[in-house]
Amino acid sequence: MRLHVSINFDKQINKIAAALGLVALLGGLMAMPSISEASEEAVSASDKKVFLKTGASQDASGFSVSGFADGANVRLTAAIRNAPTGVTLSVAKPEGLALAPGYTSWTGVREVSFIGTQTALNSALDSLKISTTGGAGSSFDIDVTAVAEFEFEGFPAVSVG
Repeated sequence: MRLHVSINFDKQINKIAAALGLVALLGGLMAMPSISEASEEAVSASDKKVFLKTGASQDASGFSVSGFADGANVRLTAAIRNAPTGVTLSVAKPEGLALAPGYTSWTGVREVSFIGTQTALNSALDSLKISTTGGAGSSFDIDVTAVAEFEFEGFPAVSVG
């Protein structure tokens, strides 16, 4: 049996703090895994978009993820902030993506989080849609964040007693 722990480290956490947190979490490892930061990890966005007050599946693409290692698992979260009631987002699920724990739908939500490679995430971002059901005109934000998912493997658990 192998102990398997998945931990998310935000880019701003330095290597020492991440390693100390891992040791505290696992009760100490015999050998510390190396933690390397990808260079220039980023989420970029195109210019502002204007959406109709009432409209289904309006194009909200224009975001992209870059700088993550090829084949690395990355967790992306897309969320609507400061929007009136009735504004939701949807993402078409490309192959190679999985919803993050705690999320149950790709469509008609105010926030969705999923895990996959940079290529799969960019395909999903290309399919991002906003639906609105009316109301007073207002501005809102679409926040997109991405962090690398680091996986660490330790030693088998030992029962004492």
